[in-house]
Amino acid sequence: MKKMIVISAMLMASPACAMTGAQFVQAPKAIAVGYAQGVVDYVTTVGSGDQEIKRIMDIRSCFASSKISNDTFYSSIMAHIQNNPENLPNSAVGSVLQVIEKMCPDKR
Repeated sequence: MKKMIVISAMLMASPACAMTGAQFVQAPKAIAVGYAQGVVDYVTTVGSGDQEIKRIMDIRSCFASSKISNDTFYSSIMAHIQNNPENLPNSAVGSVLQVIEKMCPDKR
């Protein structure tokens, strides 16, 4: 069973199998949290310019210093999707990024 969950999580995190907002809401919490953390990991490791790298460091610092829990992050994403039903057919990545921006606003 654990092996199946790990494989499912790996497939869901791949761009070829992006999760929609509706799928995020319907997914088991552990899968949805793993997906959201994958988005955070991607956002906080990919950057090319000085401004992007500074933003990456700001987001990392925000998550570390505010001690945002997985439960809080998950609940915030769920609330965002439910409050914006037009996002249900779209990639959940957009909703995750919007929640990151709300929790860790760009101070530039």
